[in-house]
Amino acid sequence: MVPNKAALSLLLVCAFAPAVLWAQATITASVDRHSQPGRLDRNKLHLLRYEKFSERSVKDVSPYRLPNETVPESYTLELSSNIHAQDFGYTGTVVIGVRVRQVTRSIVLHSLRSTLVQVEVRNSNQLNVPIATIEQDPEHELLTIRTGSELLPGLYQLTVRFENTLRSDVGGFYWTSYSVGSEVRYAAVTQFQPVDARTAFPCYDEPGIRATFTISIVSGVGTKVYSNMPVKSVSITGNGLKQTRFHTTPSMPTYLVAFAITDEFASTRLSLPAPPSSLRMELIAPPTATDSAQTYGLELGGRVIRAVEQYFDQTYELPKLDQLAVPDFYFAAMENWGLVIYEERYLLYDEAKNTNRDKENVIAVLQYTG
Repeated sequence: MVPNKAALSLLLVCAFAPAVLWAQATITASVDRHSQPGRLDRNKLHLLRYEKFSERSVKDVSPYRLPNETVPESYTLELSSNIHAQDFGYTGTVVIGVRVRQVTRSIVLHSLRSTLVQVEVRNSNQLNVPIATIEQDPEHELLTIRTGSELLPGLYQLTVRFENTLRSDVGGFYWTSYSVGSEVRYAAVTQFQPVDARTAFPCYDEPGIRATFTISIVSGVGTKVYSNMPVKSVSITGNGLKQTRFHTTPSMPTYLVAFAITDEFASTRLSLPAPPSSLRMELIAPPTATDSAQTYGLELGGRVIRAVEQYFDQTYELPKLDQLAVPDFYFAAMENWGLVIYEERYLLYDEAKNTNRDKENVIAVLQYTG
């Protein structure tokens, strides 16, 4: 069967991810060996983590893998954050459309760090399925929901309400800060590759498992919110909060899911008209970034996308591609579908402030993420 264009685009992204990781570590090692030891260490540790897992036998990793009796088809994820008020806690509800493949009495997925508030299972007729036990296994990062009756093959709805806290270690759903004059401001950003989505919300967190995601986020009225897809609607909920809803994503793995809540980040837009595809690009950066730096990154990104489309004779299928620069990030960049996130020095280049080596870094990383 010939895959459709959207599937092929996602396949290309996933296929290039290990190469991007290696390339980022190589760039860091060759360019920033002396100036940024922290960046080099993080990339080396990540590569060693992959190496360690690859050396394990199937028997060694099997306790960490999910059984295949159930798989997700869709996620509706609602989060509420007060990062604008320097509150690092957040609440959430995830509704997962679960396909039961064979008769079972349990639903097993990943969960780590979340405090469960309520768990509910409904069948295709929206009738409650009795739950016998809920078991959390922090060592293997699993959540097992055992039901009081058999789950027959078909579609079910799993709802989990939970509480969590933003991380501070540039992994999962984490907080970062930046200064404008003497004022410290905060933002919340995601970095889920390879298996950190489970630390943000309960999910089937394996790269081979794909589903659609419909995301909505409640945040302060003065914040800006971004995710993989364009904004569908924004509504004021009261108490100085708003809810931002996004369009549903194509089917994708959890590690490519991305969202961010920022303060007064500046944005610059560029529309790439057809042919071969019509695409809206936006570069989002802290207010300390100069107009020149934003324009350079945005225009270079546009040229890279056009070159990749022409080389592969393959159009970029999503309606937008945001490039978000943040103060702290695990890698130089992460190629989330529709929302690429960068450590700011790998996206922003200002000829009046930066060196030629900085420019080389920006060009190299943009080529990889493009």
